[in-house]
Amino acid sequence: MDSTKLGVITTGPFRYVRHPNYAAVFLEMFFLPLIHTAWITGLAGSLGHAIVLSQRLSTEEKVLFRRPGLPRGHVFEARFLPGLF
Repeated sequence: MDSTKLGVITTGPFRYVRHPNYAAVFLEMFFLPLIHTAWITGLAGSLGHAIVLSQRLSTEEKVLFRRPGLPRGHVFEARFLPGLF
């Protein structure tokens, strides 16, 4: 018997977004360069990260959503920011 299980957490920040850590990293990649007024780096880095992350999340979610017993309401939660994405 497999001792590991893939579960879905639906409490805490996961009540509002499916990927709170990815959202935090995205915001960090945008705001950290702004400490040194590097607007172009913040925008370009965030855009590049968003493209790569959207591809990664699509793959992760395909695997996750195939699992039986997934809370159906979780499918409709925002990926990153409630009400935006």
